[in-house]
Amino acid sequence: MLIAALLVALGSAMLLHVVGLSMALGAFIAGVLLAESSFRHTLEADIEPFRSLLMGLFFMTVGMTFALDVVFDAWPLILAGVIIVMSVKSVLLWGLSRTFGASNTDALRVATTLPQGGEFAFVLFSSATVLNLMSRDEKSGLIAVVILSLMMTPIVCAVFDRIAERLRARGVAPEIVESFDEAKASVLICGFGRFGMVAAQMLAAEGISITAMDRNARRIDYARKLGYKVYYGDITRADVLRSAGAEEAAVIALCVERDDIMHKAIEYVRENFPHARIYCRATDQAHAIDLTKMGVDFHVRETFESSILFGRAALEALAIPPERIVTIEEDVRRRDTERLQLQLTGGLFAGTDILHACTPRKKVEHSEDV
Repeated sequence: MLIAALLVALGSAMLLHVVGLSMALGAFIAGVLLAESSFRHTLEADIEPFRSLLMGLFFMTVGMTFALDVVFDAWPLILAGVIIVMSVKSVLLWGLSRTFGASNTDALRVATTLPQGGEFAFVLFSSATVLNLMSRDEKSGLIAVVILSLMMTPIVCAVFDRIAERLRARGVAPEIVESFDEAKASVLICGFGRFGMVAAQMLAAEGISITAMDRNARRIDYARKLGYKVYYGDITRADVLRSAGAEEAAVIALCVERDDIMHKAIEYVRENFPHARIYCRATDQAHAIDLTKMGVDFHVRETFESSILFGRAALEALAIPPERIVTIEEDVRRRDTERLQLQLTGGLFAGTDILHACTPRKKVEHSEDV
């Protein structure tokens, strides 16, 4: 996959170079396309060792290309440029966000998070200098404007959060300025087959933020046709889980079919993301026993609930009274829990006699009137 990603990036860069455009622009476009694909989290984990090194070299190169003496001589003009760029861009971002249907809260957040100049400006300024479209001094001044705007953005965000906090304390309506502290926790679903898809429907119905991962490309394609956003990823890699948002996830739902993969994933989650609650799909009773011993927060056998529903429907077809059906279901669930506790110490076949016990009938008290 790493080789394929490099091929896409280099191929795009070479293609744009052939037609007379910048190779950097071609690589940038390829990066945007790959970032929107189903393979983004795995690619991000694979290129992480290279990204940090190359980003460091890139910014070192940028810093060495402009003259500090020019910056010091023209600092009032550069400071004015920073203020103008951030102000104009903030107003435009807020207006565009509102025009395309964003709430005032989201528009303000966008305006205060993205007012800086983009890093791609460094590439454009360098290309313009090579083509003699601007002088060296002009390039140094413009690069300084972009760098200072990048440095100022965290400060602007902190000031916005402080203002929002004070306004909320004064009773200002939360829709005017709102932080995302009360946002719903996210869920990471690993394995998006028939089991994971139904679980996702329950969470999506409440508006819970979901990130789904799977290693089956056909299953991912099918899920995307149904409107789900599913990413390719190996859940036995901690770096892939981290890239998919495991550090922010309140629940990590392991819905994969292979027990060995699930057990490895549980170990990685416990070691790297101890705050997350682990919910697991158990394939059978033996697997449920293993998950209980591993101390997961919740597990359910994939066919247990459907079998209970099936048996309930069969009893209804046999004209069994509804209250008797409820009693039978409660008794079967209780005996299943008791048997699981016996199996934890006595093995898989412990508590077999419990399976065949008949549910006792409730005694009916007859009054004198009856």
